[in-house]
Order: sequence, then C-alpha cells, then structure tokens
Amino acid sequence: MKNDFFKLNGFTPVESLREFELEEGDENLKFLPSKPSDLKGETSLTIVPRKKIRTVSSDLKREIEQLHQCFPSQKLERLANLADECFQDKFLCYQVEGAGVVIYKVTDLDKREVKLCSSDHELKRILISECKKLGSVISPRDARQAIEYWSLNCTPIEEAPSAFGLPGETNWTFKRVTVEPQEGPTPAWNEFLDRVSDSEDFLAFIGSILDPRHKGRQALYLHGPNGQDGKSCVIRAIESLLGEENVAALNNIGLKNQSQFLTSTVEGKRLAVYPDCKNTKFLMTEVFRSIVSGDRVPVERKGKDAVMKKLYCRVIIASNHRPELTSGGADLSRLILIDVKASKTKNDPLWEDRLIAEMPQLLHKANTAYAKKCPNRGDIKLSDETSKLNRQAADEFEERWGGVFETYLEECPGNELPAGDMKSKVYDREGLSAQDISKFKEFLNNKGFTYKTVKNQRVYVGLKLNPRDPY
Repeated sequence: MKNDFFKLNGFTPVESLREFELEEGDENLKFLPSKPSDLKGETSLTIVPRKKIRTVSSDLKREIEQLHQCFPSQKLERLANLADECFQDKFLCYQVEGAGVVIYKVTDLDKREVKLCSSDHELKRILISECKKLGSVISPRDARQAIEYWSLNCTPIEEAPSAFGLPGETNWTFKRVTVEPQEGPTPAWNEFLDRVSDSEDFLAFIGSILDPRHKGRQALYLHGPNGQDGKSCVIRAIESLLGEENVAALNNIGLKNQSQFLTSTVEGKRLAVYPDCKNTKFLMTEVFRSIVSGDRVPVERKGKDAVMKKLYCRVIIASNHRPELTSGGADLSRLILIDVKASKTKNDPLWEDRLIAEMPQLLHKANTAYAKKCPNRGDIKLSDETSKLNRQAADEFEERWGGVFETYLEECPGNELPAGDMKSKVYDREGLSAQDISKFKEFLNNKGFTYKTVKNQRVYVGLKLNPRDPY
C-alpha cells in the first residue's frame, strides 16, 4: 500500500526484522521476519505510519562505531549528526533574539503540537541510548555538548509556537483546539450564567481566550462569598479547551515562596487560573501586572539566567473574597469583577461533565458576545453593572486606608518620613496587624509613595506626619 509501512504484530520494527529496504521511487517498506520460525500459521499485518520507523544511515552508523578513533572535534560533529537524525520529527529549535536557542518536544506531529523542554535530560538519554545500540559509549558531557552543537546548527523553526492553535491551522502550537463553535442550547451553562452579575461580560472574556490576536490586559475575577457556587467546576471546564498541561495553575504557596519563577510558569500559556485566591491584593502585585501587561518582562527559571519576553496571558481568578485595589486607572482597567450567587443545587457530580459537553455551544455564545464587546481586540467594553462592581471594590479598599491616610499623613514631595515614625505614630495607634500594614503599604505605593532605604534608613518618600494629628 502506497505511503504506508507494514509491521508484523508483536515485533519491534528495528530489532525484529532481518531485512528492510525502500525501493527507489517507492515508499513501501518490505521486510522479512528475523528467523523462519517467526512465521507460524496465519500472519496478520498492521499498518504503521511511515514516521513511526526511523533508522540510522549506514554511513553514520559506521562513523559512530568508530567514535573512539576520532579527534574531539570529529567526535562532536558525528554525534551532532546522529542527534540530527534521532531528533528529527521529535524536537524543534527556535532562535530567540538575544537569548539563545529554545528546544521544544513534538508531542503530536499531526496536530503540530509541542511542549517546552525545560532541560536536556530526555535528549541526552535518547542520544546515549542510540550510541549504545550502535556499539559506542558516550558520557553525559559528550551528549550535552553534541546537543548544544546540534541546536546551534540545525534549521530552526521560523516562528515560536503559539500558545494555542485553531482547527485547520498549520502553525506549531502548544495546543490545537479541537472544539469548534456550534449553535445550540446550553442548559448546564445556563444554570451558572443565570447566577452571575453579568453573563455577557463573562462570555466575552471566554471568547477573548481563543482569539490569538486579542491583546487585552483584563483579568476575570469570579467572586462568590459563600463557596459551593460552581466557580471551580466552571474553571475546569474552561481549562478543558486548552488542556490542563497548557494552562498555568497559580496557588497561594507558589505566589508567596517562588514568585520570582512565576513568569516561567506562565510562559507559553494562553491561560492562567487562580482557583482559590486568598491573596485579595493580587491585582495590585507586580507579578500579576507582568503576566497580563504584554510588556517585556524577565522570565527566570531555576538555575538559568533570566531572559526578557512578552507575555499575553489571560487570567481567571476565583475567590470567596472581594479583590482589594485602588481607584487608579491602572488597577481598575485590569479588572472584570463578576459576582456569583449561590447555587440551589449543592451536590451534582455530573454537572461539570455536562459543562464540558456543552463547550461547542458555549463557544458560539462566547464568540458572539466577544465580537459585540471587543471589536478592536483590545480591552472588553464592560457593562454598567460590572463597572459599578469594580468601583465598589476600589471604594471599599480605599475607604479604610484613605481614612488612615487623612488622619495621620500629608503629601510632601521630596520629604522622607522615617519608618520608625510611621510605626509609632500610625501603625501602633491604629493597632494594625502585619497583614494590615502590608495592605496599607500597597495602598501608599499605588498612590505614588515609595518605601525604600536611604542612607541605611527605611523611609517613606513624599510623606510627612499630619500636623493636625488629633493625638
């Protein structure tokens, strides 16, 4: 059969076949069993795509067998040639300007899906194993040098893989979306949409996730004070579009202890989810702004130098607490606050499955809302209800800290207020906890008052104590 290989059931192609060859001008692979006794009774054949079988050329095989006779430079080049044959259709290289070469593993050649190689462990294992089959033993150091040489000299892909790809596209991508929009009823989703403060803003955000040209900076914040309202199920259903491995998962411990590596977690992902957010001031953090801004930000991995990259990640946050943010445009412009009412049904284990099953129909509704509310592929135009909720969240945050500020402090450009005075005159009098102090510092920072060290003393720049302090 044209363009297909045949394989005897139960035999490994390379190890079990005594003879195999390709006739010139014909892509059919002919083979015989390794010994006559292998053929017993009726023989069944299985079609195997051609790309599944790869063998090393005879010339290169002889070169590898003679590695011990080579000069170091010859050895490196021969190993790199072997790597080129072994890695074909398995790994790709992309040259990042000013940051070296990035290697990706091909996870599905037909869908042109890849994943980022965070280390060279798998490539070394493959190369060392292949050399062993050919009668040569190489060290991990030899393998690493050969892989580096190969990555610098192979033909790189022209564009970096996209965070996701749509059906029918031929670009390399981390995830090829297989769900296509389809008009139809969504009874499971309606149970959730009927309980949110604005379903159109919610749907428009979902539509923006699957538009690769969308460059908005807004995050979807699902707030339900009582829990058991379906927020987590909804997030998991949305994750199913891209696959869990292609969605960055944020959590409280990681943000607290390893925030410097967070951008590397998000790199290459179209969506990041924070399903149980207890950090109510997350929207005011530098980490959050780095994820959604689209600016060049440092991406740092453990043990490696940071590189500057642009991140265009959509973020969904779910919390039982309202977000804390200032009324400044930078904060409010990044928020889509959706209130979620409690569900009347508390125990429906199949609801999530029904949500996932209705994703084609939901995407149809989401695309319609997105086209209406975001025609320019920028920020989504919010309803009056959502804008009101955003302002209320900011007002609630500023009401308390604004009162503290007005009671004890005044703006004074160029002045430096010692941290000791702030503690004794403000924090101690108000009885602020460590968490409260952190929130107040964030409030001051968003107002433009910085906290830093000047001449070995911690100070608040641009502030002074209020001379009308009632105490």
